[in-house]
Amino acid sequence: MYDIDIQNELQNLSDFVQQQKVSLASHWRIDKQGSLQHWQDILAQLESAIEENSLWFNVHEDAEQDVYLLMEQEIVFKQCCLDLTYLLRLSYDLGLNQAIRIVLYTHILNIWLAYADLLAVIQQKGQMQAVAPLILEVDYATALLLMTGAIVLDEGDSVVKIVHALLYDQTDCLLDILIYPYFQVDEISTQYTLAYPYACLAQCLNQEMNVNTLATYLAKIEQDQRSGVYWQKKNFHRLQVLGQWSFEALALAVIYQLDLSQLSIFTNFPQDF
Repeated sequence: MYDIDIQNELQNLSDFVQQQKVSLASHWRIDKQGSLQHWQDILAQLESAIEENSLWFNVHEDAEQDVYLLMEQEIVFKQCCLDLTYLLRLSYDLGLNQAIRIVLYTHILNIWLAYADLLAVIQQKGQMQAVAPLILEVDYATALLLMTGAIVLDEGDSVVKIVHALLYDQTDCLLDILIYPYFQVDEISTQYTLAYPYACLAQCLNQEMNVNTLATYLAKIEQDQRSGVYWQKKNFHRLQVLGQWSFEALALAVIYQLDLSQLSIFTNFPQDF
């Protein structure tokens, strides 16, 4: 158990988010109003959760709590976690700097760990057995964004927490490669949970990873974005939290210690994340 003070964590996050100046369009990395509105909507949801105290629970196993009420709370709690994770990408859209994103990431990950504690309490009471906080087939893009945050913003310190506490050790080819530097992976999976766009990485990953091979992948995704393939519902509905940004390419570039500036020519590469 991580025993996170969820109400305090939510309040600290809310206070921090409200301090950020995001309305200056000249600072934005995108030219659309949607990210600002989404940021404001999530802040309103966050304030509502604090006011209603809807996410608090007793983390102690022996506490008398109705497991079915906890299961209802679990649905609300997970949706809150999913919504809050958008703040990481939206902060990049809206031009906030990395120092701000590091603080956001710390709070958001702690809230995810509090959700993991809630799920553990429910499982200790005999319900929702083996259900992970993040289910790859449904939550892959969220898991990838959190993992990128761990690698880029947290110097890898949170990678093990994400794999064990949030994923229950679920991985695929891309995630295996991303986590490999941080703890031993017995075997790299050959499977991609999301065939599009990540199977397009296979050619890069089967070669020596360098700027040129990763640039080939980024060029492919950039072309798909321009043609509209990337934005088709069958593809984008599972990538929404990532927006236009290829966070997986950034995480790989950091792991392989590539020169990020050489990839900045691609409009989908989040160099300053």
